[in-house]
Amino acid sequence: MAGLFDSGKIGNTTLRNRLIMPAVATCYSDNGYVTEDLLNYHRRLAEGGAGAIIVEAAYPWKGIAYGTGALGIWDDSTIEGLSTLAETIRSKGACAILQLGHNGPQGSADLVSPSGIPYIRDTSPRALTINEIIEIEDGFAATAVRAKQAGFDGVELHAAHLYLLSCFLSPYMNKRTDIYGTDAEGRSRIVCETIRKIKEKCGEDYTVSARINARDGMEGGMDRDELKAVVGYLEKAGVDVINLSSNDIPFPAQLKRCTVGAVSIPRADAEQGIFTGYAAEVKEYAKVPVIAVGKITDREFAENIIKLGSADFIAMARPLIADPNLPNKFQSGEAINSCIYCNACIGAVARNRRMVCTVNPDIK
Repeated sequence: MAGLFDSGKIGNTTLRNRLIMPAVATCYSDNGYVTEDLLNYHRRLAEGGAGAIIVEAAYPWKGIAYGTGALGIWDDSTIEGLSTLAETIRSKGACAILQLGHNGPQGSADLVSPSGIPYIRDTSPRALTINEIIEIEDGFAATAVRAKQAGFDGVELHAAHLYLLSCFLSPYMNKRTDIYGTDAEGRSRIVCETIRKIKEKCGEDYTVSARINARDGMEGGMDRDELKAVVGYLEKAGVDVINLSSNDIPFPAQLKRCTVGAVSIPRADAEQGIFTGYAAEVKEYAKVPVIAVGKITDREFAENIIKLGSADFIAMARPLIADPNLPNKFQSGEAINSCIYCNACIGAVARNRRMVCTVNPDIK
């Protein structure tokens, strides 16, 4: 059985170990372009020993970027900076994967969704036409080509947390009666077609990850049976790894601006490994590797997940923000600058401000 610091493969990409930094927005970009701050942040993460870094969502279309600090990949002018970013990560021994995203009903302008169902209170997203959906698939594939040209080992489709692709997967958010709805196959179609188009343009050996919800956090959303069906369709489309998050942590509705009463970010009082049971569930039938995430904080806990076969890789976001040297320190036994799960990092970015960290003075 593999260990946490054994190498592992995602598609044709080999990682030096099983620890992954998942995509987390930083607001360190400058109107979509890579900055020195963004390079330095990822350099520290790669030097710290992570097996792979999934860079925050880059936007394939300029008009949908959420704020001036969001990373862009909307045209060829972005490739030079992204190339430097990929090389910065890879030169320190980590694999570089670029997440691609579309905010859909959570955007700042021209809100769109599968069926016009709002996510943000007091908004009215419009339902996409079939032609628009096909244009989105093609747009994701075109940006994957740019990511490959920039030197990234692969791309990840952000299909979790009820952003656009996640809304298509959700039976609650997707009430379409055409080929992009009706059943699990139809609801999965936009993600599956996007994976196929990326493979056609970038090559079958180019690594594609899909980050999806295990649960959507509302009655009538993603459940166990739906998840199993979705994973099967993604595998048939050629996905190389399932990055399994969730959206079912209860959160007081009066504190939220959205129409569902659950979130994807564990708070300090959440149990360690809050979503790891879902990864073990998917491992029972998945043919591709599974990434577990969700307030995983210490080596023994992470090691057991891998050794027991409950997941193939471990994603740790906030702990690596607090201490980018955490993977190296796991091995050396050196004291770790531990995350306190105050969520200052996420809170700042949610307000379109630069990411900060209460315990890491370099994050400011």
